[in-house]
Amino acid sequence: MGQAYDDNQTLQQKIMNGVNKLTDNVASTLGPRGRNVLLQETDWMSFSDSPTMSSTWKTYRQSLRDITKDIDTVVKASDITWPTKPE
Repeated sequence: MGQAYDDNQTLQQKIMNGVNKLTDNVASTLGPRGRNVLLQETDWMSFSDSPTMSSTWKTYRQSLRDITKDIDTVVKASDITWPTKPE
């Protein structure tokens, strides 16, 4: 059975700690740092032994790099418009 808590405030604090951890993890994958994941997915295209990268992919990768230029507040960081990945 679950753990018993002496007061409601202790339980609420534990729940909030969990919510904050979850928020930090989600924000790191979907926020400005999430662009790094998308860039890493296409890094292989920029290696010298891979086929030449098309201009569409170059534009996409540059758009990902430019995302962080205008982010100076938390509100802007949570409202990112991601570029569309080429087919």
